[in-house]
Amino acid sequence: MKRGIKELLLHVFVNHKQLYRALRRRAARMAPLIERAQYVARRLSLSVGKAAWLASTTLLVLLVPLVIEMDREAQLLEMEKEQMSVLTSPKAA
Repeated sequence: MKRGIKELLLHVFVNHKQLYRALRRRAARMAPLIERAQYVARRLSLSVGKAAWLASTTLLVLLVPLVIEMDREAQLLEMEKEQMSVLTSPKAA
């Protein structure tokens, strides 16, 4: 019985050793692909960050002043409308 256990352990050890070698070979083949994927992901994140920065600064520089000016124009039109209604009302006569 002890001989059977020794043979079994030896068989398991040899199989694990072969499996380990196969995994190391596969990892060595996959390393360039993983490095390339990391490089692409890094470049993509930098590009997305630059695009987000460009969009946000463009929004602040161009659209915010436009919105403020449109609000001022709306207030001016409302004030002119109120003045015209006061001037043309029958109570003014």
